[in-house]
Amino acid sequence: MSTRNPYARPLLTDKEMRAFLEQALEIPNPIMVEELAQCEGSLEILNDNQFTIDSDAFRNVAYSTDAKRWELRKRIVHELFHKKRATNDEHIKLGKGGALALPKKELKKNSKAFVIIGLPASGKSGVANTIANHYGAVILDSDYAKRKLPEFEKKDVGATITHDESDAIVFGGFKKQPSDFESLYSKCVKEKINIVIVKIGKTQENILAYAEGLKKLHYDVHLVLVSLDRKLATCRAYNRYKKTLRYVPLALIFDGYGNDPILTYYRLKTFHPKEFKGFLKLSTNVPVHNDPKVIDSMGAKLTCF
Repeated sequence: MSTRNPYARPLLTDKEMRAFLEQALEIPNPIMVEELAQCEGSLEILNDNQFTIDSDAFRNVAYSTDAKRWELRKRIVHELFHKKRATNDEHIKLGKGGALALPKKELKKNSKAFVIIGLPASGKSGVANTIANHYGAVILDSDYAKRKLPEFEKKDVGATITHDESDAIVFGGFKKQPSDFESLYSKCVKEKINIVIVKIGKTQENILAYAEGLKKLHYDVHLVLVSLDRKLATCRAYNRYKKTLRYVPLALIFDGYGNDPILTYYRLKTFHPKEFKGFLKLSTNVPVHNDPKVIDSMGAKLTCF
């Protein structure tokens, strides 16, 4: 079974990719068209039974066995919990970079949670860092764990084959796990540490489940939408690929996710306002290095914006 989102248009040929870049994204004279189409082709033949969470098909030989894999996962949780966040996400790797926006001694245990949703390449990471710095929080972002998995370095498929495993390392969800493994999420909430959860927000059910679970643990939960038009987010993902050669399916952002984070935000704000302490919508359609613009808010205010 292909991993390609059925709602995303195929971009498997140079012609399809060029047409998408020029017509949908309005990028004149796009470059790396052939390489991007090849990335899509690699994902097309990939199936979800080859993901590193359950399969050794693509696992690095040093961490291919289950025993070595659990050692790796525990090490990643330890590093994320104890190491300070890298100044640039591209510098995060095994042995370098964690989930702390501040030194550990400044972490606060106020039972505050901030759930940030938005499209890939929309600027969620910058917003997460600002909030974490201000509130002394740990950032729970599966992308951090993903970058520590050696298979992430596979240019075409790395981000996809490590997606489920990195999410389980941070948030839990392994089918079976040793008794001494603890996800980063569990480690933090056990100590009432302030947390910043970074998600796309494709469905309201997923985000609502986090809010309800955290509320039972006596956390105050804030929902933050990082809003950026799907065209601009996809263009940023394209430009990021040119710099890093790490591919996130462009049509998945444009067609698959589209306006889902925005719909999730307003549906939760309208139908489940009591589950959240406050709501905040930020626009990252601003000049480089400028702070995001506050578009909408309700309930408790965040004092860092």
